[in-house]
Amino acid sequence: MSVCKCGWYAILMAVFFFSCKKSFLEVTDKTVLLKQAYVKDLTSTQDYLNGIYINLVSDYAYGTKLPYAEIIADNMKPVNGGRYLMTEYMWTQQANSTSGKSNSNELWRKLYRIIRDCSFVSECADKYKNENESSARSIKGQALGIRALMHFVLVNTFAQSYNFTNDGSHPGIPYITTSDLESKETRQTVAEVYQGIEDDLKSAISLLSQSDIKTEVFNYQAAKGLLARAYLFSGEFSSAKEMATQVLSSVPLLIEGYPEKLYTREETEALFRLPPIVSEEDNYYGIFTGYYASPKWEMAYWATDDIAKILQESADDKRANWVSRSPDGWVITKFPTGATGLFPVVEGDHYQVLLRSSEMCLIASESCAHLGQLDSARIYLQKIRSRANPSVSPMPIDQGKPALLDSIYKERRKELAFDGLRMFDLLRWKQGVNRSDANSDMAKSLSYPNNKAIAPIPQQEVELSGFSQNPGY
Repeated sequence: MSVCKCGWYAILMAVFFFSCKKSFLEVTDKTVLLKQAYVKDLTSTQDYLNGIYINLVSDYAYGTKLPYAEIIADNMKPVNGGRYLMTEYMWTQQANSTSGKSNSNELWRKLYRIIRDCSFVSECADKYKNENESSARSIKGQALGIRALMHFVLVNTFAQSYNFTNDGSHPGIPYITTSDLESKETRQTVAEVYQGIEDDLKSAISLLSQSDIKTEVFNYQAAKGLLARAYLFSGEFSSAKEMATQVLSSVPLLIEGYPEKLYTREETEALFRLPPIVSEEDNYYGIFTGYYASPKWEMAYWATDDIAKILQESADDKRANWVSRSPDGWVITKFPTGATGLFPVVEGDHYQVLLRSSEMCLIASESCAHLGQLDSARIYLQKIRSRANPSVSPMPIDQGKPALLDSIYKERRKELAFDGLRMFDLLRWKQGVNRSDANSDMAKSLSYPNNKAIAPIPQQEVELSGFSQNPGY
């Protein structure tokens, strides 16, 4: 993407940021005229899409947002006295706080802004498709894929998992498919949100070219990979297996150079990743998880004793090096330093990978286990295990389904550690949080089910949009 073309976008977003009047979803959008004035054809629509990618870096992947699901669970923890995500870690979020440091309101606002922008791009791609139908299809497909990803993050942050009820009929979030701020939004069920995610991703798959493999944009394989994840989370295991195996056939696991090449230019298993971006002139930037995991930063996040223990249970496991012991705690060393040359602080200079084929292998394994295809489940699981530790013993063939699922869950926790999925996994597995090295007695355990496992709906939405508040807030 071209940074110089997107300076105007930062200005638009700054105007948008200060234009709230009613609620996060119903605002007086002063950028509408600016957007209409700028986006007059397919070329300017592409420019606007480029701006959305910058927004993904600065408003979604930036620093403290991706670690949320790791910190509210049991893989990461803030240092004592830390300013960021401490209330999330303590399960004491406050719906009506405006400080931005005691709830997830900022995540709600920023991701819905991205969603509205994706809808705007999709609408413009349809409007100007006669200029270049192939380009219009690509632009719309990318926008729909990003829109689905943002809804996936929101529904897992602000709502209980799909299987909290038998049919996903409990409250979810609004699924927004229009840029029209006058449209009345309602809080839909979790099942309806996942249906919206599926619809957007199926449309994206039909629009995106299979030959476009640029991983810095939302592409065909990324759409299939996210759909596999959504199917897994909603319990559609046959469909999850099908999507995951299709991706694996095109984007196999990284073997040579694992794990050193993860999060670098040379990684070959990434499906969708974001490069670090910084522009002091236009005041937008992104700081990825590796930066906040560095002890050089006084508010660093540590790995917990719990994740360190399983990562280092075998010295032959290459992932044992993803954490290292210091006098103050477990330092997260999974993310490389100076990997791209694009970011001035080497600890934050790596690609932030949002989807990769190793997750697809784990999805296939878990799905096969639920389908009763235990031999296939073991084969997919062993691919992950033997890659990390070539001397590891084969999976025992007499292992029953419950024990096999436990092995899959453990391997998923290890392989995807610090990547921003942990709490979402625990909720769909109907498991609580137990921390052996909690910062306080109050933070040692969270039972399942629990109202505090999810974030409160911003109180502004409850009061002005009529949304129901999550129980316990």
